[in-house]
Amino acid sequence: MTVIKRVSLTRIFQLYILLIPTLFLNIPEAHAGKALQQLLADIQLFITAGRYEKAQMDAEVLLEQTKHGSQKRAMVLRTLTQIAMLRGDYTTTSDHILELLDNYTLPNDLRISLETSLAQAWLQQGKVDNVIDRLTPLLNNEQLSVSNPLPWMILASALASRERHSEALPVMKKAIALNRHSPAAWHELLLSIQFQLEAYEDSITTVKTLLDIHPYRARYWRQLASLYLMLDKPDDALAILETGASHNLLDRLPDIGQMSWLRQSSGQPAQAARHLASALENGTIASNAKHWEQLGELWLNARETALAIEAFAKAGEHADNGQPWQRQAELQIHIHEWQGATASLSRAIDKGGLKDVGKAWLLLGYLHLKSDNIDEATQAFQSATDWETVQNDAQQWLTWLAQSNGQPND
Repeated sequence: MTVIKRVSLTRIFQLYILLIPTLFLNIPEAHAGKALQQLLADIQLFITAGRYEKAQMDAEVLLEQTKHGSQKRAMVLRTLTQIAMLRGDYTTTSDHILELLDNYTLPNDLRISLETSLAQAWLQQGKVDNVIDRLTPLLNNEQLSVSNPLPWMILASALASRERHSEALPVMKKAIALNRHSPAAWHELLLSIQFQLEAYEDSITTVKTLLDIHPYRARYWRQLASLYLMLDKPDDALAILETGASHNLLDRLPDIGQMSWLRQSSGQPAQAARHLASALENGTIASNAKHWEQLGELWLNARETALAIEAFAKAGEHADNGQPWQRQAELQIHIHEWQGATASLSRAIDKGGLKDVGKAWLLLGYLHLKSDNIDEATQAFQSATDWETVQNDAQQWLTWLAQSNGQPND
């Protein structure tokens, strides 16, 4: 199923880093010092220009001049957090956020935003258990009543990565319930959790939601069909595949093969053959020996021998051996098309690579007899005597021809 994706840390900080100035609710902004504000504004220019190393050096100098717990320090920490995030230094990012969380009285919304950013920084460091231990009590705190869907989604992702799917399921449902416009990635995470729990009926509902979001995304149609097959509903699976194919979404060989198999298993081999034939003719799948042979077998199952013969003839043109033409000859014999069978089998022997060459020579001798070609029949039977598996039979035919003075077999 779909691989769980991490939410971009950069995107998270773009949303939340600008909220940090609300730390200064209890002290007028002027008390922070106009000089510090100007210095931080200069550092922002370096950040905008992409000169992160210079910005960090200047900000660290300012940080050394501040007192722990002061508003000035909070302002500088905010800037350093931003720089660390942009440089991909998630260890420093999490250290700065922890200092802000541990040393300042914060409004609930801001605390939750910072906790969310901290969780993202930890995920980038692979500290999944830290995320779980930190977010679980936070989100279960009824007094906070966290309505921000993002930390719920992050916790669900962390739990799922630890294969704690039963715990992750209600958390992910909560995240989606809080986000009226949840992105497809969130529903894919829910789907992954449901699938691991073998909740296939619920998984179907989720995939249908994904199709509402992205109706032309082929993998969702494939996933939905697979889920119906897991529930032993082949007719529903076939209907889904056919709907996807009608939108030109399912045209890969596995899709066509699965539809053919489902149609055949549901007693519709002719439909399966027509679909495969169309795919071969319009170039949806490669025109090669294997695919033409598959078409031949489908036509046979549909009792369309003439069409099966045509398919094996095509397969012979693409094959690197004469096996498909031998199969064509066998079908022509079945409908008493002696001359056509003789020509097909001769081509098969000339091309080579047959599984049982002796049998082919023996059969060719019989076909020549049916067409009153005694000399050709004799030559074919003589060639067959070189093969131990049919040597006795070939010798008996040659003996019979000698005793009957070359009269054809009726």
